[in-house]
Amino acid sequence: MFMFNSFAAIEPVSSVVVKSTTLDYSQKEEGSWKYTKTAKWISKGKARINIKLETIEKPRADYTDVILVLDTSGSMLGDKLTQVQSDVNELINDTIPKGNKISIVTFSDDASVITDFTSDTALLQESINSLVASGETNYYQALVKVDDVLSTYAKKSNRDCVVLFLTDGLPTVDTPNEIGQYKYLKSKYNYLDINGIQYELGDEVLDGIKNITDTQYIANMESLNEFLYQASITSANYDNLILTDYVDTNYFNLNNVTNVNTTIGKATIIDNRVIWNLSGLKSSSLVELTIDINLNNNLIGVGGVYPTHTKTDVSYKIGSINTTESSTETTILKDNYVVTYDANTPTGCVVSGVPSSKTYSVFDNVKIEDTVPTCTGYQFKEWKVTTNVEKLSNDSFIMPTSNVTIKATWKKVGLVKSMDGKISKVQTLYKLIADGSRGLDTDVNFSSKIDAHSGIYTIVSTKNDKYPVHYYRGNISNNNVLFAGFCWKMVRTTSTGGVKLIYNGVYDEVNKCNNTGIASQIGTSAFNSNYTSPADVGYMYGERYTYANYNTAPTIKVLNMYYTGSSANYYYGNSISYSNGTYTLLNATQKSWSDNYTSLIGYYTCRKTSTTCSTVYYIVGSESYYQYLLSLSGGVTDPSSLIIVLGKGITDNSDGTYSLTGIVTLKKTDWYTNYTTYKNYYICKDLTSTTCGEIYPVTSTSNYQLLYDRTFNYVYGNDVSWDGLKYILTDTFTSNNSWSTDRTTLAKKYHYTCLNTTGECDKVYYIHYFGGDSYIYYLTLSSGKDIEMSKDEMFTNTNSSEIKQIIDDWYSTNMTSYTEKLEDTIWCNDRNFYEGSLSGKDINADDSSEFSAYDRNWTSHNYPSVICSNEKRDGFTVSTVSGGNGTLIYPVGLLTADEIRLAGGYGKSHYLYTGQNFWTLSPSYISNSATGFFHVSSGGELTSNSVSNGYAIRPSVSLAKGTRYTDGDGTADNPYVIGDE
Repeated sequence: MFMFNSFAAIEPVSSVVVKSTTLDYSQKEEGSWKYTKTAKWISKGKARINIKLETIEKPRADYTDVILVLDTSGSMLGDKLTQVQSDVNELINDTIPKGNKISIVTFSDDASVITDFTSDTALLQESINSLVASGETNYYQALVKVDDVLSTYAKKSNRDCVVLFLTDGLPTVDTPNEIGQYKYLKSKYNYLDINGIQYELGDEVLDGIKNITDTQYIANMESLNEFLYQASITSANYDNLILTDYVDTNYFNLNNVTNVNTTIGKATIIDNRVIWNLSGLKSSSLVELTIDINLNNNLIGVGGVYPTHTKTDVSYKIGSINTTESSTETTILKDNYVVTYDANTPTGCVVSGVPSSKTYSVFDNVKIEDTVPTCTGYQFKEWKVTTNVEKLSNDSFIMPTSNVTIKATWKKVGLVKSMDGKISKVQTLYKLIADGSRGLDTDVNFSSKIDAHSGIYTIVSTKNDKYPVHYYRGNISNNNVLFAGFCWKMVRTTSTGGVKLIYNGVYDEVNKCNNTGIASQIGTSAFNSNYTSPADVGYMYGERYTYANYNTAPTIKVLNMYYTGSSANYYYGNSISYSNGTYTLLNATQKSWSDNYTSLIGYYTCRKTSTTCSTVYYIVGSESYYQYLLSLSGGVTDPSSLIIVLGKGITDNSDGTYSLTGIVTLKKTDWYTNYTTYKNYYICKDLTSTTCGEIYPVTSTSNYQLLYDRTFNYVYGNDVSWDGLKYILTDTFTSNNSWSTDRTTLAKKYHYTCLNTTGECDKVYYIHYFGGDSYIYYLTLSSGKDIEMSKDEMFTNTNSSEIKQIIDDWYSTNMTSYTEKLEDTIWCNDRNFYEGSLSGKDINADDSSEFSAYDRNWTSHNYPSVICSNEKRDGFTVSTVSGGNGTLIYPVGLLTADEIRLAGGYGKSHYLYTGQNFWTLSPSYISNSATGFFHVSSGGELTSNSVSNGYAIRPSVSLAKGTRYTDGDGTADNPYVIGDE
């Protein structure tokens, strides 16, 4: 008790920041550091200490050469690419004057080396300003181009080399080949650092980016500039770095504490010390340690203010600095907080019977007093906790690390009167809506704007039901409700006599509900951040089978095409010599490309301001900004000696090989002018053999490359069998044409493939998208499962979606005391397909697979439905009594696309319009590599986009049958008041 009294005046400190001074962190000296220590109670008598250590980068070498690998796929179009161009130009201006060099590689469907390593600022910035976004995302080819750049790079002892890989999306082409290429680069170039920037792609690093980079950074358009700099440098390591934290044993102890969590490094506990060894840590790192410590037994429940530590030492050695710095700054935890009862006195009365304040320790169970105060002219409703607390029940909670105010809520005693002033019997909400119906909705046109059809309507198919379904439509202003402390809008009645509501914000001090915009939502979130599996449309979901793709028409480069800015000023020679691994340009002259490109065909260049190189290029063709080059290496000095071999036809040798017929041998130097001749010829992949195991038809040619189809003779099946070890395709079709030629035939019924010529495989691929490009988009099936079994696994309700977790948390915090006033209605997450490959193996597939709600509300604009066709799977309920799946914790969900369409769903002329995008509960489509979902746009339209987008959340609940209103007329200024509001 003496210790408690001696520290009675000490204020709690939840966080301290300590900065190094020998290397001055305040001045951002290289190798300096700071740590942030935080402390919080996590249970009664137990505290969690977290230490975040940040270090300032100390360059490892005098200079750093950077390969900028930039995503220029279609998703980068617009502001994202503009911001990249601006920030990369700034990086160039900062980096080049320091003696560093930069190479630029871009990637989309394929990849290109835009510039080799150069210090030409004008060339680099001209290249960046010329970038255009289009196409898919091919990590693999991007990393292949990194290898091309490094194959001619001479590493020097005073220069580091780093790859900066920036992308705004996961790979959609040639995946997962990029993983092997990354490992190949790391083994071949042991000096290489590969840093990744995940750009405008969520708040957690995705596995696809982790798989091909050493270090990852998460950036958005606002922070990109900072992370470009961080990712473009290599950092020195600390020879020695040890942080020792001394627990204050007057108050805390480390008894039986064995688990210390660190993001890197090893931490050990010795007596009252936590010793965190970070020796070898890379400067510029951010690392973290977490440990739980115990309050001494004699202090538990006493209440006091307790320092957690006596001091912290940081010993470190980096470069010439070898020192230890100590600090006695410490976090301080408080363990006595007050619960105060606030009378919240209404105007004109005196409140009596208010309980006295009480003091509790953190994590004590606090039971709210059941004393009923009195106030003349008012009826006491309840004691309402105004602080955010974790409730144990409606009348108890866990004491937080703050004082808590519990406020009395009151209801003015009065009578409900009719329009003529007479006392009337209050209606149920259901009857109020039913009485206001304009009649059956047989004349309502759901495929056009609302025009004259505003009001309450009755769904014609329910007219003879015990409880016909009535709904509000159009620009309605009298469907506002005050319930559970929040504003809501009535949407429709249910088949069980309830009334479905949608959240519309918090009422103001005079109980008005004039909310719109962000005030009408509880927050924003992705429906699911993952979007690469059909499972991701689930409010709850099961196994995630992810989309993948197979490029049926890869490219082979006959020549190299390089972008050459107008300011490029390389050396060009009319001949070359070769000695000891080095080519030398002869009779070399430095020339501007823009002024001379038409006259440089037949010349040689190193593509830099040098006359020597390990790979030399022979100029075959030219355009104002592009060079078409034949690369020579390994001592080859005669460009005309390099050839390709093609055939006009093929012969099956019946031994697993094919031979070309009508053979043509072509010099590569002639390709630039003669390429149009060779479409529909055949090749072996090495371009020189005449007999090979896999033969490929040439499907397209350009002046520097050809495309071939690698699905020649591939087998496809309508179904599969499984013999315990492998799949065997059944009811098969063998493609003797290209994928693009046979795609329409395959889409009709042949959706399974092994991606081989035998039709047997240990994993089979189900083609889920028959789009109009050269890729096969598929789901991988294994262990004998077919597509229907796999769909069942994906649509099993095991895992909660991100949006469901947020809605459940909100309900738990705000609504549990009102659950008895709600009905357990069905929230329909309709995952039935109406067309596309995922509808079934026998369906004539189109580009995408659309869900049933897509057909009802978008394609044909059929009559919107309030029926959930697969209630046992997709009808989310708390119990199974109503026919639903019984997987919910709370009776809360979201409106469906059908309910949006009933309300209007066109433009701003309906009551659900808020000026914000907000989610529904209805999936829309599965495309090649994305999962679409319905939402209401900021313009008020029912539309569709990826589940990973961040949109507003407007929960929906359904009032139980017989719910009456006690006041109000439904307008925003005077909403209907439900129950005891």
